Amino acid sequence: MFLPQVVADSEIKSFNFYQSGIIYQATVYQNVIYKLISDFKFSDRQGAYLTACDLCENGMQSLVTAAVDAYYVWVDVRSEAKARAILRLCYADNMTADPLEATAQSA
Repeated sequence: MFLPQVVADSEIKSFNFYQSGIIYQATVYQNVIYKLISDFKFSDRQGAYLTACDLCENGMQSLVTAAVDAYYVWVDVRSEAKARAILRLCYADNMTADPLEATAQSA
């Protein structure tokens, strides 16, 4: 098992990409493309890190970025479908909306 990387938001550049009629946010960090899967209030640092750890425990590379007002959890795009299933299973009771769809915008 490896732990998620935590970096300052200022160290990455995010961009938008189009997939299946939806615009998503993504970033490249250390030659890996990550897709934004969830965001957390600044007061919920532990929630962001635990979510990223859950993904890592299931074999998915994840990244946490810390901004001034929030934390963002990103997952390697090569394992995004698996990440969606894991998050639904682990956090079904706490979710009001699919975290991946909540961070995306309809085109």
